[in-house]
Amino acid sequence: MMEEMGRVQLEPDIILPGQFLPRTISTPEKRLLLAVLEEALWTFQRYVIATDRRSRALFAEVETWFASEDTVRLYSFLGICDALGIDASYVRSRLGRWLGTHQPGLISPTPW
Repeated sequence: MMEEMGRVQLEPDIILPGQFLPRTISTPEKRLLLAVLEEALWTFQRYVIATDRRSRALFAEVETWFASEDTVRLYSFLGICDALGIDASYVRSRLGRWLGTHQPGLISPTPW
């Protein structure tokens, strides 16, 4: 704040995205990994009740990605969770619960 001739004038603050991210996710590489995970979550939720062939294929692909036990590839679900310090089993369990509420008649639940 600055005071000019009896008036208080507010100075704008500069806010950087890195100020809001935990230090573990403040590098560009980790932000990219987080973006991949976020897109997978959006795709999962967006296409869960899809009926057309293309959308069902996208859902099946992202569902398989979440279920994969691959730890070798950098952009695997487990690889991303490990790099970001996220508990993969927790994410899977939350997705499974969410799926149960959005597909109540699901015959074979997601294998996590």
